[in-house]
Amino acid sequence: KVTQLSCDSDDVASTAGCFQYFTGLTGVVESYNFAGNNNHLAATNYKACIRPEAGYCCIAWSVEESFNVDLAGETTANLATNVCTGAGLQGVVGHCATAMTCSLDYVVIPGGSTGPTDTTTFDRYCGQNLHYDGFSTPAANVPIVSCKCPFELGVFFSKTSNNGIVADIHADRGFSLRYTQVAGSC
Repeated sequence: KVTQLSCDSDDVASTAGCFQYFTGLTGVVESYNFAGNNNHLAATNYKACIRPEAGYCCIAWSVEESFNVDLAGETTANLATNVCTGAGLQGVVGHCATAMTCSLDYVVIPGGSTGPTDTTTFDRYCGQNLHYDGFSTPAANVPIVSCKCPFELGVFFSKTSNNGIVADIHADRGFSLRYTQVAGSC
């Protein structure tokens, strides 16, 4: 069955530039090719948007299955060009995220932080775990909260999914992230 919708329909994404559009208080967003257990698709630049529900002002992103966004490729590039800076973690595999500048493959969570009252925010996330400090020891995924509307997840993957680095061939799987809308007075 095929249903044709008007551009004015409430069922059509109202946020310009959304390649994917989700509704509901919670759900899962995966990078393309994630389900096939292969590398994420190269040369992609898109937004996944979530319709804010009434009375919900923030959204929390947490790892559903895994977060592997350009591990060795990002680090190798950053060793050469020094674009991954901060926290003394430059050049360490899997340590390029949030507070650092992820430059090759990354996701964008606008105004990402530890929660609605946290004033320190970062937008770009990459590496082997989703964490507001870029990396934790031991490695841990931590929910990232954004209170910027509209709710969006930007996905930016470079021209080659593994940047020609053998270590990346099975490491750049991509991501599976659960979103949960957070109630509040906006």
